[in-house]
Amino acid sequence: MESSTALTSQQLEDLQLFLKDWLRHTGRTQADLRRALRASSIRMPVLLEALQQIHAQQGLGGLAEHLCEIETLWRSEEDNPVAEAAPAPRNVPNPLDQLDLLLDEIRGAADDGADAFEEDAEDLLDPAGGDAVDIGGKSAHGDGQGERSSRW
Repeated sequence: MESSTALTSQQLEDLQLFLKDWLRHTGRTQADLRRALRASSIRMPVLLEALQQIHAQQGLGGLAEHLCEIETLWRSEEDNPVAEAAPAPRNVPNPLDQLDLLLDEIRGAADDGADAFEEDAEDLLDPAGGDAVDIGGKSAHGDGQGERSSRW
């Protein structure tokens, strides 16, 4: 059924007010309506243009029927929230996996740095691998004996 008349400015204003009230009442947003209409933007003028096209092609009855179908779709999504979520596409990496890998790499580098620091600290405390460490010309032994050493 073709409509020979376009919506008047008053009808567009009424339709906009209706849409705002309808979205508020149903707990939906303009983004939800954009997805249902497959419009290019969530801006109200773009949504109204999409609805005007439906009106031009199918008339006022077709426009009303289309809005009823959208509400039915939304209700079915509320009744079955699992169906609302789209399955993850196959063979497409999850971007969060990349973040996890980066985090693991950072943690590994931090652990390697801590291990290197511990090894350097051990070398400073015990450069010869023995018990004695020469600090300022005095030697400290693990056995508690303090002797002078000529190592440093």
